[in-house]
Amino acid sequence: WTYGLDGALLGVPREDTFAALDRDALGLVEVAAERRHGFLWACLEGPVDVRAHLGPALDDDLAGFGLAEHARVGSREHDVRANWKLLMDAFAEGYHVRSLHRDSLARYFLEVSLTDDLNPHVRHVGARASFRDAEVPDIRRDTTPFYNLFPNSILVLHPNSISWVTLQPEGVGRTRFVHRMLARPGDADAAALERSFAFIDEQVFAREDLATAESIQRALATGANDHVLLGAQEEGMRLFHRNRDRAIARELETSRESG
Repeated sequence: WTYGLDGALLGVPREDTFAALDRDALGLVEVAAERRHGFLWACLEGPVDVRAHLGPALDDDLAGFGLAEHARVGSREHDVRANWKLLMDAFAEGYHVRSLHRDSLARYFLEVSLTDDLNPHVRHVGARASFRDAEVPDIRRDTTPFYNLFPNSILVLHPNSISWVTLQPEGVGRTRFVHRMLARPGDADAAALERSFAFIDEQVFAREDLATAESIQRALATGANDHVLLGAQEEGMRLFHRNRDRAIARELETSRESG
């Protein structure tokens, strides 16, 4: 069966085999949606209010970075043998950069980062090496802002592009990791963006972050450790798991009230 962009049923093979088929009643299920910051936000239940979901601070940040002016310049999916929350953890702290990314990213960054609780989202800003000598630091040139958009999306703002990551759970120990690179026309030439995407996706993400997440998943499966110790540079992880626990508690409470 085929449908139009408005969800209307357009074509049915051998429609004559369906008695009194009412096309108007068989369109796709309509969901609420809102276009904002260049993304299409949809909600299966209830109305959509993106600014309310993001909160004023995050909504203003995304507007200020001009996300609506960006377009996709690269995309790749990875099948990762790890729980989606482990992958979110990798983008919720900067503690691992010096060791895990020592041969790739580490030289570009200082060991300084800020974390802001934008409940249920988290904002991070990591200082790049150029920050130390900048007379007037520029947020895109001299820092790397990155965001955990609750529950399962990530934005990493590179100097001339943005990595948009979505984590799609496929099972307890399996995640579809979708990485899309966005760029504003004119910010960088196509060849530079292609090199940047390959470096970030193939080296930093696949060979380092994702491979390590799979290793951690295997270690956790042994049951050798019954807790995880977090340091001061891993505050974003604590905030993410706190927000997840709160969301689950709200859903359970709603279920009890309606049950």
